[in-house]
Amino acid sequence: MNLGLVFIVVYIYEKRRFPMAACLAVVPVLLFFQPAKTMFRERYWARQSSDTSTERVSYWVENSWRLWNNAITSRDNEQLRELSNSTLSRFDLLRQTAHVIEFTPSRVPYQYGNLYSYMLVTFIPRYFWPDKPSVNDANRWYQVHYGLTDPQNLSVVSIAVGSVAESYISFGWLGPLLVILPLGIFLGTFERIFLHADSGVLFSCVGAVLFPQLLAIESQMAQYVAGLAQQIALILLVLIPTLEARSIAGRSLKLAAMPYALNRRSKANPNLPGPSILPRRTVGR
Repeated sequence: MNLGLVFIVVYIYEKRRFPMAACLAVVPVLLFFQPAKTMFRERYWARQSSDTSTERVSYWVENSWRLWNNAITSRDNEQLRELSNSTLSRFDLLRQTAHVIEFTPSRVPYQYGNLYSYMLVTFIPRYFWPDKPSVNDANRWYQVHYGLTDPQNLSVVSIAVGSVAESYISFGWLGPLLVILPLGIFLGTFERIFLHADSGVLFSCVGAVLFPQLLAIESQMAQYVAGLAQQIALILLVLIPTLEARSIAGRSLKLAAMPYALNRRSKANPNLPGPSILPRRTVGR
C-alpha cells in the first residue's frame, strides 16, 4: 500500500494529473483482502508456520473469497452489512473517540501533555541513552488504561487512537485547539518544503517517500510528528553529503578531461590560444 502511494505521488509530479484509473483498480483489491486479514494474522503471525509464500497467499485469497461469497449469496443483508462494517472499520476512529470521551476524565484523568513527552527526546540517539523511552509508550498507555489490551499482550498488539482524541485525553475540549493547530502548521510547512511543484529533486523525493506516513491518521502525536521528523533528518543526513560528494566528483572528472579535449583542439587548429586559468580580459571599444 505504501509503495503504491509513493508511485501515485511520483506520477502526479511527472504527469501533473491524478491517476484515477489506477486508484479505482486498486481500491476493490484492498477491500477484497481486508475481511480475512485477521484470520491470516492469527494463523501466520501468532504462531510459527512452515507454509510457503504461495500457500499463504492462497490461504488469504480463499478465505477472502469465501467470506465475501457467503455474505453476497446470503438471503438476508445482515451478514453483508457486518462484513462491510468490519472492512471499513479499519478507517474508523469515531468509536474509539467516543470511548475516550466516555472514560475521560471520569475514569482516566487528563494527562496534561504527558503523552507528548517522547517528542522532547526524539533526537537523542539511543546509543547515548540505552533506556530512552519508546515511541510506542503513548500507545501502550492508551491501550492499558482504556481497557483495550492486557499488559502482557502489549508486545503483539498495537492500537492508536489518533491525534485528535489524544489531544482530548491531555487537555479536554481545549486539546484540539492547543494541539491540532500547531500540527496543521507543521504539516503546512512540510507541504511547502517537500510537496511543492518547485521543491527540487531531493526534497520532492523525500516528500514522495514520506507521503504515506502523512495518511496514518490513527497514529498518536509521538509517532506522527516525532517519527516524521526523525526520518526527514536521517534522510537528509545521508543524502546531502552523498549528493555533494557526487557533484564534486563529477566536476573533478570534467576538469580532468578538459586539458585532453583542449589539446586535441589545439592540434587540429594551431592558431587557437592555449588553455589558461587566468580570467579573460575584456577589450573595450
